[in-house]
Amino acid sequence: MKNFIKLILFTFSLVCFSLNYANANRGNSEDAYTPYFLIDANTPLPYPVLPAEDLSMCIDKDKDGYGIIGYFKVPDGMDRATFILELENQGWTPSEECVPGLDCNDNDPAVYRNEILFRDQDRDRYIVGAGQKMCIGLLPPQGWILANMVLGTDCDDSDPLIFRWVSLYEDKDNDGYRDGGEQRVCWNYTPWPVPGFIIGTQSKGVDEKNNFIDCDLNPNGHIAKLLYKDDGDFWVNGSGEWKCVFPDMIPAGYITPQQIKGRPDCAPDDPTKWREEWLLPDPDGDKHVPTGTAAVKECIGNVPAGKMLVAERLGTNDCDPFDGTKWRNICIFDHYINTNQWVNTTVCWGGDPHPLECGIFQPGAEFTVYPNPVTDRLNINPTANWNERAEIKLVDQYARVVRTLMVPNAVKGQTFTINTTDLKPGLYQLTIRRGEMVESRTIAVRL
Repeated sequence: MKNFIKLILFTFSLVCFSLNYANANRGNSEDAYTPYFLIDANTPLPYPVLPAEDLSMCIDKDKDGYGIIGYFKVPDGMDRATFILELENQGWTPSEECVPGLDCNDNDPAVYRNEILFRDQDRDRYIVGAGQKMCIGLLPPQGWILANMVLGTDCDDSDPLIFRWVSLYEDKDNDGYRDGGEQRVCWNYTPWPVPGFIIGTQSKGVDEKNNFIDCDLNPNGHIAKLLYKDDGDFWVNGSGEWKCVFPDMIPAGYITPQQIKGRPDCAPDDPTKWREEWLLPDPDGDKHVPTGTAAVKECIGNVPAGKMLVAERLGTNDCDPFDGTKWRNICIFDHYINTNQWVNTTVCWGGDPHPLECGIFQPGAEFTVYPNPVTDRLNINPTANWNERAEIKLVDQYARVVRTLMVPNAVKGQTFTINTTDLKPGLYQLTIRRGEMVESRTIAVRL
């Protein structure tokens, strides 16, 4: 008997649990399904990652096209299509039907979007206070504007004709130079209409008062400090002077601080000189000086002819200070044509290094060339094996390299060819350098 009663109680509790579980899945009534997650305009971002197999349905109570998205799990034992049909019978529709967006108030079809609004009572687009988040429709409520309409901050939101703070200064003689303390006034963009005051941004400066110079006798004058004596080169000395000046009239021989180019002036009575610089002699203008040339400090304006600033110097070994095309000594081979005599010659050179620099020359030809004179192709034959890299150059009479061959090694009798068809007729120097050995031939090119 006891076991039978226990069995009845267990069966009853199991039935109650099943009914409670079913009701929990179907909301507050047996005919309603409760979404396990809702997304509306007030749901904080970011949204959680939701399973793709769940249903995303939309409900739009006020029928304004903006709604709330609900996520549902398909109940066990029910197919997806049947579950969608039951949800649609309860007012839910596929979420694509709430196309415009999420509703911030689904009980009022006139409002549906959250926006930051600013208070603008006088409708001049200048605002007061911080922005406030509101749920609105197409237009903001009266006395409020959207952020993209704001022009600035308002100092008086009851009068659309005034909206900005300006700084005013007293100017009794109306000369544009302020002489009073600052006053803050709420105004607009029109000129300040009150005589005896000036807006700070329109002021020409401060109307200084000096007991020793009285400009009050003439209302158009004002005291100016920091006028500098100048001989016309705009370089000055000293700390400036007080002067009584008038608009657009600076006394002769004086300049304002804004006109100063530098200080101190090393020749205050000579407008052609104003600065001290260290100079070097450079008669040929090649920026090179002979070794050991000393710099001299001079008072100058522009750099004098035949001299240069120390900072402009390019070199100190000028071997010809009067020829701007030559500035360094180099040692070259000098070859007497049609003989096998070579001598080392030191010359004053400029530009790129001469192609025939001094090296160790050992007489005895190690190559032959033919034909010479040449018209189209010059052939070069080693008379012995070359076991090292050789550099072959053909140089014109202006020391310009017109042809170059790099030969890693060669055997006796091997032929190397240089095309001369596009070269101008004249004498050329053919040079072969192998390590420290240099050999050369004079080549005649003809039409």
